[in-house]
Amino acid sequence: MSNELIKNFIDYSMSNGKYTEQGDHEKVNASYRQIIKTIKDIYATDPSFSSLETLLDHKDKSVRLWSASVLLFTDKKEKARKILEDISKTKGLVSFSGEMTLKEWENGRLKPFYELDIREIEN
Repeated sequence: MSNELIKNFIDYSMSNGKYTEQGDHEKVNASYRQIIKTIKDIYATDPSFSSLETLLDHKDKSVRLWSASVLLFTDKKEKARKILEDISKTKGLVSFSGEMTLKEWENGRLKPFYELDIREIEN
């Protein structure tokens, strides 16, 4: 597992959270695409996403959100669910994202991010 991939995941997640809170949808979408590409790259060498587990305790809420969202589809789903529940109890748009991610997952409407067709999110 490349440390560079994890660094990118952290950086893109933090950017996504920052732009989400600022309401800058263009930059949110750009960082989202980068996160998805990075998740796919991580999956190629670490399909269990064990490299993201330590990020569940990251100081940045958006990094925890994205890590937990990925880990919902692994054997760490209960810990990931708890993280998303905790995030959804805080204030801000990232918190709302956590709430909606958890709701969509619980209702079976959230797909694993590594399965997304990158061509569908390019535009």
